[in-house]
Amino acid sequence: IGFSVLNLYPDQLRVDRTYLPMRYNIHSGLNFDLGKTSLSPSLMIDYQQDAMEFYSGIMVNYSVVKTKTTTIDFFAGPYLRMYKNPVGDFTLYTANLVTGIDANDWQLMFSVDNTIGSSKAALGGFTGFELSLQYAFGQSLPKSTPIYCPTFR
Repeated sequence: IGFSVLNLYPDQLRVDRTYLPMRYNIHSGLNFDLGKTSLSPSLMIDYQQDAMEFYSGIMVNYSVVKTKTTTIDFFAGPYLRMYKNPVGDFTLYTANLVTGIDANDWQLMFSVDNTIGSSKAALGGFTGFELSLQYAFGQSLPKSTPIYCPTFR
């Protein structure tokens, strides 16, 4: 479980003089280890003034190689994003598909963000693609007490 607050400083200190109300974020995730496969459901809520976004999904991870020196995992999962504007109800906004590979301290991830529902007509059927490459410094170092913290993807 995690929590964050954004836009903490007063608006009069902003160079561009725009108004940005504080934004709150709460996220959580679980990991269910099923041997070579694991399931990681996650949930995130963003709240800013009267607007709210809700993200939910599940990642399936499959371990291909797991030795003392090498780990290779494939992962994939669907996510949904909904929003609630100040004058409306919750609306399904996007359906996302995330997939990738973890190899030791490297992660290559590809995602598709597809606008759906009434938002599709308003935004012209926008679909976004993202490709990311990450390196986690120090992940392979031996630790006396490992602590697992699922990430929201």
